[in-house]
Amino acid sequence: MHDQMLRNSRLARMSDGHYCLVRDLGPVKGGKGLRHHEVVVDFSYRGFKDLSKRGATALLGRLSAKRQRRRATEPVPDAEALDAVTAELANLVRELDAATDKPSRKTRAA
Repeated sequence: MHDQMLRNSRLARMSDGHYCLVRDLGPVKGGKGLRHHEVVVDFSYRGFKDLSKRGATALLGRLSAKRQRRRATEPVPDAEALDAVTAELANLVRELDAATDKPSRKTRAA
C-alpha cells in the first residue's frame, strides 16, 4: 500500500515556503506545462497533526474491525482492555485537535 502512495512522488517547496511530498497526477488541460499534484505528506505542524490523526483513525478502524471479527467467531475475554485502548486513542486524537486550536503566533497590539 505504501509503495503505491509513494510512487512518482517528489519533494517540492510550496509557494508559502514549506515543503511537501507531492505525487504528480498529470498535466492540466490547457495549462502550458502545469501539472496536477496530490500532497502526500505536508512537512509542517499542521501536516504532521493531520498525518498522525489519519494514522490514529486508521488504527481505530482496524482495531474495531478485528474486534468485530473476533466477536463473530468467539466471545472476547479481554473486551474491557480493548475498550480502554480505543478510549486512549480517542483521547489522543482529541488532544491533537485541542493543540491545533491554539493560535500559532502572537500578534502585537498596534
